Formats: sequence, structure tokens, C-alpha cells
Amino acid sequence: MTLKSIIPVLFLFALAACAGTGAAWVKEGASEDQVRADQTACRRSVERATARSENVTQDIRSADRGGRSDTRAVVESTRDYKAARNYDRLFARCMRGLGYTHPKT
Repeated sequence: MTLKSIIPVLFLFALAACAGTGAAWVKEGASEDQVRADQTACRRSVERATARSENVTQDIRSADRGGRSDTRAVVESTRDYKAARNYDRLFARCMRGLGYTHPKT
């Protein structure tokens, strides 16, 4: 994997970590430290789960050299968007599993 292919993935993880995973998650009786610890645990769990999918996608992308570059760019950005949505969904599932609620959802 090249640096050029890693940067978008890191950006997505950073974006996903900020979007929907902030302090708005609440649980009665949980301290701020506990909320942060649970968020960190969920992030790690989701990152492990999504890394496997991203590795497969990267392998497919590197093997598929056909087609127009502008078409590939659209397909890749769509995959990246779907990956970010999947990350948010899995993170929310993890937090809800720990008994948290999110006022936006």
C-alpha cells in the first residue's frame, strides 16, 4: 500500500471519529472519563473490523487497472463514502450496545 492510497483512508477514519462519535453520546451515571474510554474502545473495535474490508478493497483497487481514471475516481469516492457510513453505523451499534444513547438518533 502506498502513502497516496493510505491518506484517504486515514482521512476517513479521522472524519468518522469526529462525526457522530463525539461527547453527545450519553449514559446515565457514566463519567466523562468512562464515556471517552468507551468511545475509544468502540473506535478500536470498529477500526479492526473495517480494516479487514479496506484491505480487501485496496487489493481489488490495485488489481483493477482498467477503465478511465475519472470513472475510477468516482467509484473510489463512492466506496470511501460507504466506508465512512459503515464506520459510523458500527460505532453507533457498539455504543448502544454499551448502553449509550445519542440525542441525534
